[in-house]
Amino acid sequence: MLAGAAPVLVHNCNGGTAPNGQACSRNGSTNPTDLELVQAIATRAERKIGGTGAVNGTLKHSYAEKLLNRYQGIYGSRGLIPEQSYLGGVPVAKGTKGSARPDVFDPATGIIYDCRFLIRPGRGIGRSQADLNANNVPGATLTIELNP
Repeated sequence: MLAGAAPVLVHNCNGGTAPNGQACSRNGSTNPTDLELVQAIATRAERKIGGTGAVNGTLKHSYAEKLLNRYQGIYGSRGLIPEQSYLGGVPVAKGTKGSARPDVFDPATGIIYDCRFLIRPGRGIGRSQADLNANNVPGATLTIELNP
């Protein structure tokens, strides 16, 4: 369970009412939206790792990737793809020169969720990152900035 200002993820609430007031779905979770799920995972990564700098940022992204994969493995795939690199609309290996690597991509909706683990978040996605995503991530239509 996550608590605080972030959306609450509750597992195994036995079909009743979760602490956030939402009715539990048949799979035993509050069935958060994709946005709520990714935001809660980013917030959890921030709280778990903490700190600032490139190393901590990498650790936060890795932790969030593992947590999302684990969630989708337990509760069923939502089709959310974490930390996959793309070049010219094709998946490529991490670190491929010129590729874009969205934090989380939903190919069904074209939404990229960009977790901003920054000291001063909320300044938006940079033009170069937006262009990189638009030119390389297949079907990307929208980037949502998440600030844990």
